Amino acid sequence: MHDADIKRDEVTQKALELIATVDEALVHMDKQLTELRLEDFWPLFRDFLLAVAALADNWEYYVTSDSDRQRIVEATRAFAAAYDEFDKIAASGQAPAIQAALNDRLVPTYHAWKAALFSN
Repeated sequence: MHDADIKRDEVTQKALELIATVDEALVHMDKQLTELRLEDFWPLFRDFLLAVAALADNWEYYVTSDSDRQRIVEATRAFAAAYDEFDKIAASGQAPAIQAALNDRLVPTYHAWKAALFSN
């Protein structure tokens, strides 16, 4: 196995572990919003964004073709647009509206983005 293959395998394994943690955090964030615990939601949401950023920083390890690259770029743009929508709604400070924006828009685009990273 070449060094590049070993590095890709290591990065992929760490990414999969991080994704499992992020997916679990999404469940907790939804629960916090259901319970109107915004003060607990925001730190976890920040960690969610940092994890997504860490995955995005290493996406080139998952890419094997131009079509993969294009798919990831498109999924990243969709996630960024969903985040912008979420951010506008989050400014309201209303937990039910934030929860709806999270579950109806941000989480589905996160899952699509995640699938784009690992679909090859």
